[in-house]
Amino acid sequence: MNIINISEYKNLKNDFFNVHDKIVLCHGVFDVIHIGHVLHFKSAKKLGTKLIISITPDKFVNKGPDRPYFSLEERAKMIASFKFVDLVIKNDSPTAENVLKIVKTTSPHKYR
Repeated sequence: MNIINISEYKNLKNDFFNVHDKIVLCHGVFDVIHIGHVLHFKSAKKLGTKLIISITPDKFVNKGPDRPYFSLEERAKMIASFKFVDLVIKNDSPTAENVLKIVKTTSPHKYR
């Protein structure tokens, strides 16, 4: 399984990505995975060669009492188990802004 913290993204080896990859990023909480998530991920994968999913940390989930149901670690493992997901990033912020910035500025690859 390819699960990393956002701080580790900069250290990914070039053998994971190549310069011709087109990176597609999806971001969310993904607490209770349903068919809509799966279809969204599969559609996103068709837009590029590498699908990265970034996940909101537990402390920033604001979906109601006792949420998230599943911890960040559990959510990351679930998403990483899908064969069409290339990388799961455990975010450290409430939004995807920092992930987008890091992926755009540290990747020598194309992104969508």
